[in-house]
Amino acid sequence: MRVLIDDCVIIDALQNRYPFADIAKEIVRYVAKRKIRGYITASSVTDIYYIMRKYIHNEKETHDAIDKLLKIFEIIDITNKDLRDALCSKMQDFEDAVISVAAKKYDLDLIITRNLDDFKFSEVVAMSPNDFFEYLKQNPQDVNQFEV
Repeated sequence: MRVLIDDCVIIDALQNRYPFADIAKEIVRYVAKRKIRGYITASSVTDIYYIMRKYIHNEKETHDAIDKLLKIFEIIDITNKDLRDALCSKMQDFEDAVISVAAKKYDLDLIITRNLDDFKFSEVVAMSPNDFFEYLKQNPQDVNQFEV
């Protein structure tokens, strides 16, 4: 299964944000253990860096967190066309529209986010982290279905 993870889920895991951290960390573990194939956008990486540095005030810890993300996740480049497509989409939130466009461009199976309302016009299905794990319970064949 190939999934794009929204920034909020990654930040939940990295910042240990209650009550979302445990399930967000489990998603990151699934990606790290290659049970699912995880993607984030290049623009998400810069957003995550900015937010991490702003809240933890520790350059080394922020750098190390980004380094781990780059080792675990596949990074999707964002082009001028992607940005223009996001601007033209029906989605209200531009950053979420970019994520949706990227997921469609790479033919990903779904987007994992806590902001489901923002993705109601997404062409790629969006699921909450909880719904994602419920889906996997019902569809265990979708776990670890790719070559490392």
